[in-house]
Amino acid sequence: MNKLFIIGNGFDLAHGIPSTFNHFKEFLRCKYNYNPDEDVSLLLDWSDGYQGEEICDAKACAQIIDSLISDSCSNIGDGDRENWSDFEKAMGYIDYSLLDDEIEIVYDKEGDEHIGYTENNFEDAYSNLKNGMLKITDFLSEWISSISITESSYSVFNLDNYYNFLELIDKNNDTFLTFNYTQTLEELYEAKNVTHLHGNQESPVMGHNNDSKMGERNYHQEIYINSINEALRKPTSRIIESNRCFFEKLQGEIDSIYSYGFSFGEVDLIYIKEVLKHLDSGNIKWYLHRHDEIKHEEFKKKIKKCGFQGTFLEFD
Repeated sequence: MNKLFIIGNGFDLAHGIPSTFNHFKEFLRCKYNYNPDEDVSLLLDWSDGYQGEEICDAKACAQIIDSLISDSCSNIGDGDRENWSDFEKAMGYIDYSLLDDEIEIVYDKEGDEHIGYTENNFEDAYSNLKNGMLKITDFLSEWISSISITESSYSVFNLDNYYNFLELIDKNNDTFLTFNYTQTLEELYEAKNVTHLHGNQESPVMGHNNDSKMGERNYHQEIYINSINEALRKPTSRIIESNRCFFEKLQGEIDSIYSYGFSFGEVDLIYIKEVLKHLDSGNIKWYLHRHDEIKHEEFKKKIKKCGFQGTFLEFD
C-alpha cells in the first residue's frame, strides 16, 4: 500500500520558493514598472500585429489585473492574505462595472442619446477588458519561469523540512497530487508518480468558482461581465475528466493521505471529494502537516464534509 501526498503552495514556501500571489503581484509591478497606488483606467486599446494577431500594452493589462484583483481581495476580507485560494476566490467577485464610468455616452445633434452607438462603445470596451483579463495566464507563465526552483538540498531554505520529507516518502511508489506549477517534487526529491492537477509553467490553470450571474443592465453589460466571469472560472469538471485515470488508479492503492501546504480553498474542494470517491476512507489515516496546526480544526471540518470517514494525525 502507498501513501498519497496532496501538495499545495505551502510546500514550496517551506523550501524557500517565493510563490505566493503577493510575490506574483510584486513580479508584475517590477517587470512592468507601474505604481500600484495610482488610479487605473480600465479602457484598453487593442490593435492588429504584423501577423494579424491582436496586441495590447502588457503594462496596462498587468496594472488592471493587479488593481481589480487587489480591490476584490480587500472587499471580501482577504486583502492581507497570501493563499492562492484567496486570490482565486477574489477573481469571482471583481467589480467590472467600474468600467461604465469611463465609457462614452453618444448623443445625436438634437442632444438625444444614440443608443446604438453607445451600446457599441460598451461592447468594445468590455470585449477589450475581457481580453486584457485573460492575459493573466500569460503573466503567470512568465512569473513561474522567472522563479528559481530548488534543485538540490544545498539550496533548501530549511534543511529540516527537506530531510523530514525525504525520510517520509517513497519516491518510486508513493503518489503525489500537486496543485503547484513548479517541479520541486521531481527536481529535489526525484518523485516519480507526480500529477500536476493545474498544469505547469507553460500552461498554468487557475480560476474562481463563483457561478452567480449579473442581472440585466441598461447597455447589456451583464452579457459581457458574465462572459468575463465564465472565462475566468476554473474548469474543475474538465480537469477531473482529463485526470480520470489518476483518480481511478487510487482505488485500493492508498492507505494514508498526507496534506502539505494545501489550504483547502473552496474552489479546490471538488478535487478532494473526487479523491475520496475512489477510496474506502474509513480505513485511511489523514496526516495534517504540523506547520498548519492553527488551522487543523478548520481543515478537518472541510475534509469530513468532502466525505472522509477516517482518523486524523499530524506529521512534521
